[in-house]
Order: sequence, then C-alpha cells, then structure tokens
Amino acid sequence: MSLQLRNFQALLRPLSNRHILPRTFCYPPSEAIRTHTRTMSADSKPKQEWIAILPDKVGALDRRMSVRQEHFAGLNRDAEKGLWKLGGAFLEDVPKEGEGLKIKGSVMVAQADTKEEVLEALKADPYARADVWDWDAVQIYPFKIGVLKP
Repeated sequence: MSLQLRNFQALLRPLSNRHILPRTFCYPPSEAIRTHTRTMSADSKPKQEWIAILPDKVGALDRRMSVRQEHFAGLNRDAEKGLWKLGGAFLEDVPKEGEGLKIKGSVMVAQADTKEEVLEALKADPYARADVWDWDAVQIYPFKIGVLKP
C-alpha cells in the first residue's frame, strides 16, 4: 500500500471511529480500498484504469452469440493476468420477462499502462475478429474506480 494511501486512511480513521463520518461515506470508500489494492515494486507505478465502451454493429447479435464462449474464455484468461476488472453487455432496455436480452454492446474496465495496450487486447478478442463491435463508435477513456464491491 502506498505511503499516501496509508496517510489518507490514517487521517480518516479517527473520524470514522468516532462516527462523525460513516465509513461507507469516506472517500475513497473503505471497501474499495480493501478490494481494490495494487501491488507494485519500488520501480513501478500503478497501472491506469480504462473504461471501454464498445457498441455492436447493427445485426451483430448472431455473430456475437456464435463466438460468445470463446470471448468469455479469453476474458477469464486475461482477468486472471489482471487486465480486465469488470465487463458486461449494455442493453437497449430493461429485460422483460420471457424476452431475450436486447444487447447493444459491451462495456469493459481494464487495468493497463496505456490505451494502446487496452486497444490491442480488444482487437484480439473474438468479438472483434467476428466483426461484432462497431469500431467507428468505440470509446476508450482513462477511468478511476471509486467503488468496487464483489
């Protein structure tokens, strides 16, 4: 844990222990601190978090479903290596009982040194190879996770 983070936590501890500030409202949230720690050597800096918004091309649902298992296998492999922190489909609307999901695309949160590293991983994904994502509409931004609960 970095010296800055320890100092920040020490600063908040007396306040939260006296219940002046509820622990759940401390920034950064105490749960996020515990579940979202990074290890680093003295020579390295923490990796940047990135959010990728990847809309599907019109009519891509069949292509998406045909490579879905391969997509998840790759995500799980890369998540074990620390690249992917969160991912899922974003939907056209709230699912209605008895109807399938109306998937509009994917959202992923990565932890990497550069945007190019994230882009390279996304381009190697089965959804990219199956022409599911609309690359003209893909957005990748630096991101900072504020709360992350399992």
